Amino acid sequence: MNLIVQTLQCGSSRRNSFYACHAAPRVALEEQGQYNAREFDPGDQDDKRMRAMPQGKQYVIETRRWLNRRFDLFDSDGMYIPNQPCHAYSALAFRLEEYARTVSILLTLNDLDGRSVIDVGCADGYLIGYLSRFMGLGGIGIDLSDRAIEKARRLYGMRGFSANVEALPLRAGSADIVIASETLEHVGDLEAGIRELKQAARKYLIVSMPRAASEPDARKSREAIDPNEPHAHLHHLTDGEVRDLFGPDALYLGARSRWCSAYYHHAAWADPDSETQRRSYYEFTIETTAIGDAAREALRRFLLDRYNHQPAWKRYASARPLIQRLLLVDALVARSAPRLSHDHLIIWGRGGRPALHEPRIPRSRVVADLLVRHHVPPLRKTT
Repeated sequence: MNLIVQTLQCGSSRRNSFYACHAAPRVALEEQGQYNAREFDPGDQDDKRMRAMPQGKQYVIETRRWLNRRFDLFDSDGMYIPNQPCHAYSALAFRLEEYARTVSILLTLNDLDGRSVIDVGCADGYLIGYLSRFMGLGGIGIDLSDRAIEKARRLYGMRGFSANVEALPLRAGSADIVIASETLEHVGDLEAGIRELKQAARKYLIVSMPRAASEPDARKSREAIDPNEPHAHLHHLTDGEVRDLFGPDALYLGARSRWCSAYYHHAAWADPDSETQRRSYYEFTIETTAIGDAAREALRRFLLDRYNHQPAWKRYASARPLIQRLLLVDALVARSAPRLSHDHLIIWGRGGRPALHEPRIPRSRVVADLLVRHHVPPLRKTT
Protein backbone atom coordinates (compact mmCIF):
# COMPACT_ATOMS: atom_id res chain seq x y z
CA MET A 1 0.00 0.00 0.00
CA ASN A 2 2.85 2.41 0.78
CA LEU A 3 4.24 1.76 -2.69
CA ILE A 4 0.88 2.59 -4.23
CA VAL A 5 0.53 5.81 -2.25
CA GLN A 6 4.09 6.83 -3.10
CA THR A 7 3.45 6.12 -6.76
CA LEU A 8 0.28 8.20 -6.69
CA GLN A 9 2.13 11.13 -5.14
CA CYS A 10 4.99 10.90 -7.65
CA GLY A 11 2.61 10.72 -10.60
CA SER A 12 0.09 13.23 -9.36
CA SER A 13 -0.55 16.29 -11.46
CA ARG A 14 -1.05 18.46 -8.41
CA ARG A 15 2.66 19.24 -8.53
CA ASN A 16 3.30 22.30 -10.63
CA SER A 17 6.42 23.18 -12.58
CA PHE A 18 7.70 25.08 -15.59
CA TYR A 19 10.49 24.13 -17.96
CA ALA A 20 9.94 26.01 -21.21
CA CYS A 21 12.98 27.66 -22.76
CA HIS A 22 12.06 31.17 -23.92
CA ALA A 23 14.61 33.86 -24.67
CA ALA A 24 12.45 36.81 -23.64
CA PRO A 25 13.65 40.21 -22.41
CA ARG A 26 13.59 40.66 -18.64
CA VAL A 27 10.62 42.70 -17.54
CA ALA A 28 9.08 43.86 -14.27
CA LEU A 29 5.72 43.65 -12.57
CA GLU A 30 4.48 47.16 -11.90
CA GLU A 31 3.25 48.27 -8.51
CA GLN A 32 -0.41 47.86 -9.47
CA GLY A 33 0.22 44.25 -10.41
CA GLN A 34 0.07 44.94 -14.16
CA TYR A 35 2.52 42.94 -16.25
CA ASN A 36 4.25 45.37 -18.60
CA ALA A 37 5.74 42.94 -21.10
CA ARG A 38 4.07 41.49 -24.15
CA GLU A 39 2.33 38.19 -23.49
CA PHE A 40 3.18 35.47 -25.92
CA ASP A 41 1.85 32.05 -26.94
CA PRO A 42 4.73 29.64 -27.64
CA GLY A 43 2.66 27.75 -30.19
CA ASP A 44 4.32 25.33 -32.55
CA GLN A 45 7.75 26.94 -32.19
CA ASP A 46 8.08 26.03 -28.50
CA ASP A 47 9.52 22.55 -29.01
CA LYS A 48 12.15 24.01 -31.35
CA ARG A 49 13.26 26.44 -28.65
CA MET A 50 13.43 23.67 -26.07
CA ARG A 51 15.49 21.42 -28.33
CA ALA A 52 18.19 24.08 -28.22
CA MET A 53 18.65 23.58 -24.49
CA PRO A 54 22.11 22.15 -23.77
CA GLN A 55 20.93 19.96 -20.87
CA GLY A 56 17.81 17.93 -20.12
CA LYS A 57 16.06 18.89 -23.36
CA GLN A 58 14.16 15.64 -23.78
CA TYR A 59 12.92 15.76 -20.19
CA VAL A 60 11.77 19.34 -20.76
CA ILE A 61 9.93 18.44 -23.95
CA GLU A 62 8.21 15.41 -22.45
CA THR A 63 7.29 17.28 -19.29
CA ARG A 64 5.68 20.07 -21.25
CA ARG A 65 3.71 17.58 -23.32
CA TRP A 66 2.58 15.74 -20.18
CA LEU A 67 1.45 18.96 -18.51
CA ASN A 68 -0.38 20.13 -21.61
CA ARG A 69 -2.26 16.82 -21.64
CA ARG A 70 -3.10 17.30 -17.97
CA PHE A 71 -4.43 20.81 -18.48
CA ASP A 72 -6.52 19.67 -21.44
CA LEU A 73 -8.23 17.01 -19.33
CA PHE A 74 -12.04 16.89 -19.61
CA ASP A 75 -14.46 14.34 -18.25
CA SER A 76 -16.97 12.34 -20.31
CA ASP A 77 -19.50 15.16 -19.91
CA GLY A 78 -17.11 17.66 -21.50
CA MET A 79 -16.32 19.50 -18.25
CA TYR A 80 -12.75 20.60 -17.47
CA ILE A 81 -11.06 18.76 -14.58
CA PRO A 82 -9.15 21.46 -12.68
CA ASN A 83 -5.81 20.95 -11.02
CA GLN A 84 -7.15 22.43 -7.77
CA PRO A 85 -10.65 22.43 -6.19
CA CYS A 86 -11.77 25.43 -8.20
CA HIS A 87 -15.50 24.75 -8.39
CA ALA A 88 -16.61 23.46 -4.99
CA TYR A 89 -15.39 22.18 -1.66
CA SER A 90 -13.89 18.70 -1.98
CA ALA A 91 -13.16 16.20 0.81
CA LEU A 92 -11.08 13.83 -1.32
CA ALA A 93 -7.87 12.94 0.50
CA PHE A 94 -5.48 14.65 -1.90
CA ARG A 95 -7.71 17.74 -2.02
CA LEU A 96 -7.61 18.05 1.78
CA GLU A 97 -3.81 17.83 1.57
CA GLU A 98 -3.81 20.58 -1.06
CA TYR A 99 -5.99 22.77 1.15
CA ALA A 100 -3.53 22.28 4.01
CA ARG A 101 -0.56 23.40 1.95
CA THR A 102 -2.44 26.32 0.43
CA VAL A 103 -3.65 27.53 3.84
CA SER A 104 -0.08 27.54 5.18
CA ILE A 105 1.06 29.63 2.22
CA LEU A 106 -1.87 32.03 2.51
CA LEU A 107 -1.37 32.56 6.24
CA THR A 108 2.31 33.28 5.59
CA LEU A 109 1.42 35.82 2.90
CA ASN A 110 -1.08 37.32 5.30
CA ASP A 111 1.79 38.01 7.74
CA LEU A 112 4.09 39.65 5.17
CA ASP A 113 4.01 43.13 3.65
CA GLY A 114 3.75 43.28 -0.12
CA ARG A 115 1.46 44.44 -2.90
CA SER A 116 2.51 42.39 -5.94
CA VAL A 117 3.03 38.65 -6.40
CA ILE A 118 4.41 36.27 -9.01
CA ASP A 119 3.33 32.63 -8.71
CA VAL A 120 5.90 30.43 -10.44
CA GLY A 121 4.36 27.08 -11.28
CA CYS A 122 0.86 28.54 -11.13
CA ALA A 123 -1.03 25.71 -12.90
CA ASP A 124 -4.60 26.86 -13.62
CA GLY A 125 -4.41 29.95 -11.41
CA TYR A 126 -6.01 28.84 -8.13
CA LEU A 127 -3.60 30.70 -5.83
CA ILE A 128 -3.32 33.90 -7.89
CA GLY A 129 -7.10 33.96 -8.22
CA TYR A 130 -7.46 33.89 -4.44
CA LEU A 131 -4.79 36.53 -3.80
CA SER A 132 -6.37 38.89 -6.29
CA ARG A 133 -9.93 38.50 -5.05
CA PHE A 134 -9.53 38.15 -1.29
CA MET A 135 -6.19 39.80 -0.42
CA GLY A 136 -6.09 42.53 -3.03
CA LEU A 137 -2.66 41.53 -4.34
CA GLY A 138 -1.86 42.11 -7.99
CA GLY A 139 0.08 39.40 -9.73
CA ILE A 140 0.87 37.15 -12.63
CA GLY A 141 1.36 33.40 -13.04
CA ILE A 142 4.15 31.51 -14.75
CA ASP A 143 3.99 27.87 -15.81
CA LEU A 144 5.48 25.59 -18.42
CA SER A 145 2.13 24.62 -19.87
CA ASP A 146 0.49 27.09 -22.21
CA ARG A 147 -2.69 25.06 -21.67
CA ALA A 148 -2.47 25.81 -17.94
CA ILE A 149 -2.08 29.53 -18.62
CA GLU A 150 -5.08 29.43 -20.96
CA LYS A 151 -7.21 27.73 -18.30
CA ALA A 152 -6.07 30.23 -15.66
CA ARG A 153 -7.15 33.10 -17.91
CA ARG A 154 -10.55 31.55 -18.47
CA LEU A 155 -11.10 30.62 -14.81
CA TYR A 156 -9.67 33.65 -13.01
CA GLY A 157 -8.74 36.24 -15.63
CA MET A 158 -5.09 35.66 -14.70
CA ARG A 159 -2.27 37.23 -16.67
CA GLY A 160 0.66 34.93 -17.28
CA PHE A 161 3.01 33.15 -19.63
CA SER A 162 5.29 30.14 -19.96
CA ALA A 163 8.92 30.36 -18.82
CA ASN A 164 11.88 28.39 -17.53
CA VAL A 165 12.72 28.77 -13.84
CA GLU A 166 16.40 28.53 -14.70
CA ALA A 167 16.12 31.64 -16.92
CA LEU A 168 13.08 33.64 -15.87
CA PRO A 169 12.21 36.50 -18.26
CA LEU A 170 11.88 38.95 -15.35
CA ARG A 171 13.90 41.93 -14.21
CA ALA A 172 15.49 41.91 -10.78
CA GLY A 173 12.91 42.81 -8.15
CA SER A 174 9.94 42.24 -10.47
CA ALA A 175 7.45 41.69 -7.63
CA ASP A 176 7.37 42.17 -3.88
CA ILE A 177 6.75 38.46 -3.32
CA VAL A 178 7.62 35.47 -5.50
CA ILE A 179 6.00 32.09 -4.75
CA ALA A 180 7.15 28.68 -5.93
CA SER A 181 4.87 26.05 -4.43
CA GLU A 182 5.59 22.38 -5.22
CA THR A 183 7.71 23.44 -8.17
CA LEU A 184 11.42 23.27 -7.41
CA GLU A 185 11.41 19.52 -6.82
CA HIS A 186 10.85 19.14 -10.58
CA VAL A 187 13.70 21.43 -11.71
CA GLY A 188 16.91 19.93 -13.08
CA ASP A 189 19.30 22.69 -11.98
CA LEU A 190 17.95 23.44 -8.53
CA GLU A 191 20.53 26.07 -7.60
CA ALA A 192 19.95 27.99 -10.83
CA GLY A 193 16.20 27.93 -10.22
CA ILE A 194 16.58 29.27 -6.70
CA ARG A 195 18.95 31.97 -7.92
CA GLU A 196 16.44 33.15 -10.52
CA LEU A 197 13.56 33.15 -8.03
CA LYS A 198 15.57 35.19 -5.53
CA GLN A 199 16.53 37.71 -8.19
CA ALA A 200 12.89 38.23 -9.20
CA ALA A 201 11.79 38.84 -5.60
CA ARG A 202 11.92 42.44 -4.40
CA LYS A 203 11.20 41.52 -0.78
CA TYR A 204 10.38 37.86 -0.19
CA LEU A 205 10.56 34.44 -1.78
CA ILE A 206 8.16 31.75 -0.50
CA VAL A 207 8.97 28.14 -1.40
CA SER A 208 7.15 24.93 -0.52
CA MET A 209 8.47 21.53 -1.49
CA PRO A 210 8.40 17.96 -0.18
CA ARG A 211 10.48 17.31 2.93
CA ALA A 212 12.67 14.30 3.61
CA ALA A 213 12.52 13.50 7.31
CA SER A 214 15.99 11.95 7.25
CA GLU A 215 18.94 11.26 4.98
CA PRO A 216 17.80 7.64 4.41
CA ASP A 217 14.42 8.98 3.25
CA ALA A 218 16.14 11.37 0.85
CA ARG A 219 18.40 8.63 -0.46
CA LYS A 220 15.46 6.28 -0.99
CA SER A 221 13.66 8.99 -2.95
CA ARG A 222 16.69 9.63 -5.15
CA GLU A 223 17.04 5.92 -5.89
CA ALA A 224 13.37 5.79 -6.97
CA ILE A 225 13.73 8.50 -9.63
CA ASP A 226 12.76 7.22 -13.07
CA PRO A 227 14.68 9.22 -15.71
CA ASN A 228 12.03 8.31 -18.28
CA GLU A 229 9.12 9.83 -16.35
CA PRO A 230 8.16 13.42 -17.20
CA HIS A 231 7.38 15.89 -14.43
CA ALA A 232 9.38 13.72 -12.04
CA HIS A 233 10.20 14.44 -8.42
CA LEU A 234 13.93 15.05 -8.70
CA HIS A 235 14.58 16.60 -5.28
CA HIS A 236 13.41 15.42 -1.87
CA LEU A 237 15.52 17.45 0.55
CA THR A 238 16.37 17.16 4.21
CA ASP A 239 16.30 20.13 6.59
CA GLY A 240 20.07 20.48 6.32
CA GLU A 241 20.06 20.47 2.53
CA VAL A 242 17.40 23.17 2.43
CA ARG A 243 19.35 25.35 4.86
CA ASP A 244 22.45 25.01 2.70
CA LEU A 245 20.46 26.31 -0.27
CA PHE A 246 18.61 29.22 1.36
CA GLY A 247 21.06 30.28 4.07
CA PRO A 248 20.87 30.95 7.81
CA ASP A 249 18.66 34.06 7.59
CA ALA A 250 15.66 32.40 5.96
CA LEU A 251 12.65 31.32 8.00
CA TYR A 252 12.12 27.56 7.97
CA LEU A 253 8.51 26.69 8.66
CA GLY A 254 6.45 23.67 7.70
CA ALA A 255 3.23 22.72 5.93
CA ARG A 256 0.95 19.70 6.25
CA SER A 257 1.63 18.42 9.75
CA ARG A 258 1.85 14.64 9.95
CA TRP A 259 -0.89 14.37 12.59
CA CYS A 260 -3.48 16.29 10.59
CA SER A 261 -2.44 14.61 7.36
CA ALA A 262 -3.25 11.23 8.87
CA TYR A 263 -6.71 12.52 9.75
CA TYR A 264 -7.32 13.77 6.20
CA HIS A 265 -6.65 10.33 4.77
CA HIS A 266 -8.79 8.50 7.29
CA ALA A 267 -11.73 10.91 7.10
CA ALA A 268 -11.67 11.58 3.34
CA TRP A 269 -15.05 11.31 1.66
CA ALA A 270 -16.21 11.61 -1.94
CA ASP A 271 -19.38 13.36 -3.00
CA PRO A 272 -21.14 11.05 -5.49
CA ASP A 273 -21.61 14.05 -7.79
CA SER A 274 -17.83 14.15 -8.32
CA GLU A 275 -17.55 10.54 -9.53
CA THR A 276 -17.33 11.31 -13.25
CA GLN A 277 -14.51 13.81 -12.82
CA ARG A 278 -12.79 11.68 -10.21
CA ARG A 279 -12.70 8.60 -12.44
CA SER A 280 -11.45 10.60 -15.44
CA TYR A 281 -8.67 12.15 -13.39
CA TYR A 282 -7.62 8.82 -11.89
CA GLU A 283 -7.60 7.13 -15.30
CA PHE A 284 -5.24 9.84 -16.55
CA THR A 285 -2.98 9.36 -13.51
CA ILE A 286 -2.90 5.61 -14.03
CA GLU A 287 -2.24 5.89 -17.76
CA THR A 288 0.62 8.38 -17.48
CA THR A 289 2.47 7.08 -14.40
CA ALA A 290 5.73 5.34 -15.37
CA ILE A 291 5.29 1.96 -13.63
CA GLY A 292 5.00 -1.68 -14.66
CA ASP A 293 1.73 -3.35 -15.56
CA ALA A 294 1.32 -5.12 -12.21
CA ALA A 295 1.85 -1.94 -10.20
CA ARG A 296 -0.39 -0.06 -12.62
CA GLU A 297 -3.24 -2.48 -12.00
CA ALA A 298 -2.72 -2.24 -8.24
CA LEU A 299 -2.82 1.55 -8.53
CA ARG A 300 -6.02 1.31 -10.59
CA ARG A 301 -7.75 -0.80 -7.95
CA PHE A 302 -6.57 1.48 -5.16
CA LEU A 303 -7.75 4.70 -6.81
CA LEU A 304 -10.99 3.60 -8.40
CA ASP A 305 -12.19 1.43 -5.52
CA ARG A 306 -11.13 3.73 -2.72
CA TYR A 307 -14.47 5.51 -2.30
CA ASN A 308 -16.80 2.67 -3.25
CA HIS A 309 -17.58 1.66 0.32
CA GLN A 310 -17.73 4.67 2.60
CA PRO A 311 -19.03 4.55 6.16
CA ALA A 312 -21.53 7.29 6.93
CA TRP A 313 -19.38 8.81 9.66
CA LYS A 314 -16.84 9.98 7.06
CA ARG A 315 -19.33 12.41 5.60
CA TYR A 316 -19.49 14.18 8.95
CA ALA A 317 -15.79 13.78 9.77
CA SER A 318 -14.90 15.60 6.55
CA ALA A 319 -17.65 18.22 6.70
CA ARG A 320 -16.47 21.67 5.69
CA PRO A 321 -16.91 23.47 9.07
CA LEU A 322 -14.83 20.84 10.84
CA ILE A 323 -12.12 20.83 8.14
CA GLN A 324 -11.96 24.65 8.26
CA ARG A 325 -11.02 24.52 11.93
CA LEU A 326 -8.61 21.65 11.42
CA LEU A 327 -6.81 23.40 8.57
CA LEU A 328 -6.15 26.42 10.77
CA VAL A 329 -4.79 24.17 13.53
CA ASP A 330 -2.75 22.26 10.96
CA ALA A 331 -1.05 25.41 9.65
CA LEU A 332 -0.18 26.67 13.13
CA VAL A 333 1.16 23.27 14.22
CA ALA A 334 3.27 22.94 11.07
CA ARG A 335 4.61 26.47 11.53
CA SER A 336 5.67 25.83 15.14
CA ALA A 337 6.94 22.26 14.58
CA PRO A 338 8.32 22.03 11.02
CA ARG A 339 10.16 18.79 11.77
CA LEU A 340 6.78 17.12 12.15
CA SER A 341 5.62 18.31 8.72
CA HIS A 342 5.49 16.69 5.31
CA ASP A 343 6.56 19.85 3.45
CA HIS A 344 9.21 22.52 3.75
CA LEU A 345 7.85 26.06 3.83
CA ILE A 346 10.73 28.51 3.40
CA ILE A 347 10.55 32.30 3.52
CA TRP A 348 13.65 34.00 2.19
CA GLY A 349 13.97 37.77 2.58
CA ARG A 350 16.08 40.22 0.65
CA GLY A 351 18.41 42.03 3.01
CA GLY A 352 18.02 39.80 6.04
CA ARG A 353 15.71 37.61 8.06
CA PRO A 354 12.03 38.10 7.14
CA ALA A 355 9.78 39.58 9.80
CA LEU A 356 6.26 38.21 10.19
CA HIS A 357 3.76 40.95 11.06
CA GLU A 358 0.32 40.87 12.60
CA PRO A 359 -2.17 39.27 10.19
CA ARG A 360 -3.83 41.73 7.84
CA ILE A 361 -6.94 39.54 7.66
CA PRO A 362 -8.24 37.34 10.48
CA ARG A 363 -6.80 33.87 9.98
CA SER A 364 -10.14 32.16 10.32
CA ARG A 365 -11.49 34.34 7.52
CA VAL A 366 -8.59 33.39 5.24
CA VAL A 367 -9.53 29.72 5.59
CA ALA A 368 -13.26 30.38 5.25
CA ASP A 369 -12.74 32.40 2.07
CA LEU A 370 -10.72 29.54 0.57
CA LEU A 371 -13.21 26.78 1.32
CA VAL A 372 -16.51 28.66 1.07
CA ARG A 373 -16.10 31.55 -1.39
CA HIS A 374 -13.16 30.79 -3.65
CA HIS A 375 -15.15 28.98 -6.33
CA VAL A 376 -15.64 29.70 -10.02
CA PRO A 377 -18.06 28.22 -12.59
CA PRO A 378 -16.92 25.05 -14.40
CA LEU A 379 -15.41 25.25 -17.86
CA ARG A 380 -17.01 23.34 -20.70
CA LYS A 381 -15.00 21.98 -23.59
CA THR A 382 -15.22 24.20 -26.65
CA THR A 383 -15.36 22.82 -30.15
